[in-house]
Amino acid sequence: MPSIPLGVQCYNDNAELIPEILFNNLIVEIIPEVNDQKNVNVLKRKRPSVEIHYDDTGTGVIVGLLRPIGVFDSNLFSIVQNDDDYLVLYRYDANDSNPVNLGQVSSVKVSGKISYIKMVYTQFGICILNNLNELFVYTSTGMLQQLKMPDGVTSPIADICDLNNYLIIGLQSGTFYWLDPNTWDTTTTTFATNFATAESLPDNLVSIQNIRSELYIFGQVSTEVWQDTGGFNTDSTFTKALGRDLMRGCKTRNSTCPYDNTVVWVGQDNIVYRAGNVPERMSTPYIEQTISNSSYANLWSYIYRGHLILVLDLEDITFCYDAMTQLWSTMTSSGKDKFEFIGYQDLTYVLLYNLTTRNIYHFNSDVFEDYDGPIDVMISGVLLTQVPIPIKNLTLTTSQSGPATYLLSWRDSTGDYCEPRVIDTLQGNMTMKSVYFCGTTFAPYRIFKIECTSDTSLNIVSLTFNNPIQNGYRGL
Repeated sequence: MPSIPLGVQCYNDNAELIPEILFNNLIVEIIPEVNDQKNVNVLKRKRPSVEIHYDDTGTGVIVGLLRPIGVFDSNLFSIVQNDDDYLVLYRYDANDSNPVNLGQVSSVKVSGKISYIKMVYTQFGICILNNLNELFVYTSTGMLQQLKMPDGVTSPIADICDLNNYLIIGLQSGTFYWLDPNTWDTTTTTFATNFATAESLPDNLVSIQNIRSELYIFGQVSTEVWQDTGGFNTDSTFTKALGRDLMRGCKTRNSTCPYDNTVVWVGQDNIVYRAGNVPERMSTPYIEQTISNSSYANLWSYIYRGHLILVLDLEDITFCYDAMTQLWSTMTSSGKDKFEFIGYQDLTYVLLYNLTTRNIYHFNSDVFEDYDGPIDVMISGVLLTQVPIPIKNLTLTTSQSGPATYLLSWRDSTGDYCEPRVIDTLQGNMTMKSVYFCGTTFAPYRIFKIECTSDTSLNIVSLTFNNPIQNGYRGL
């Protein structure tokens, strides 16, 4: 009984040859059993659902979210763009509810819809970089204040990060400043001399990240690594790690992300890289072409059932990359073409917000439908052939925690999808249902598509064809 590969052909540079390669709202798990060909099986598991974490009826929209673990009683903080277009910092109680207005974190109004705001923390407070290139800090003593750069500094602030309780401030010019631990005063003479400059190439600084207590400085066409020496055998707190330059730049501040014990970023060439001894390419030509057509590229990550998922948020589509399987897929919100949320990995939850409300959401793996509708599961596989193949039957193997309805359809290279065959299943593990009289596959290929929106946990194990009838089993 030959198997049709599902999802594994996704998102390579074959869109003009085989257009509809689908792998949506699913992740791959390895099954320890083997099939008749002695190959390890896989199943495609539905992503976790989106639930409302805190239903906020206040005006404005959330544009930033942070939980400083071990600081401020680990309370949740958010940045809200109010209806009057000022940015405001809010602090929630121990139950992530009843937000309290702590004050403005923009000196003037911000117009239009903005992308999410950068927030970092040390044990001494929270620092906020807004989209006006302004810095605000909320200290451990409960004081909210704006930080000003030293006199004579004219280059805009590009990014911020924390490293060993230092607050690092990266300027667009390539120079970065640091505030010493427990020091939040930028008017001192000490701060004015706490700076260094990334100088491998004369490109602008785009983003900075703390990766295993090293400072990664992403420029437009190059990346440098700097280390905290603690002043040991050097006059500077931070020194450049020699021989660690990566000759790839970064697209935007929001297109870098700590991931899989290193850092991942979208390069200026629209390739997704993972930092190793050299930049390691993770993306495919299809994904890179899609990135080039998007006005932005934002990265975030989350953990689900041991899978570390990287999320690439683009203008019209959301891609996901699984560190365990090294496969790409897509993720959508209910009834949408893309996933409409930005995620923040918490100790307990994956918190989500969507730049359109004051609500906070989270992932829940024990619920199988989003708060606003079904999760649209889709997956496809391609059967390549040089000669016509009569398809006597198709057998779908699945498991589900409740009744589920699957829609199975197909099309050849020169036609449209047929009317879907409906496969209804009851609760069960490794259930097998077959459909018969499925026509003949014509060269060069046939695409098979499986869809499901049922409110149940589900795993799509395999799709096989021309199975022998055993012990009277005929499926549907």
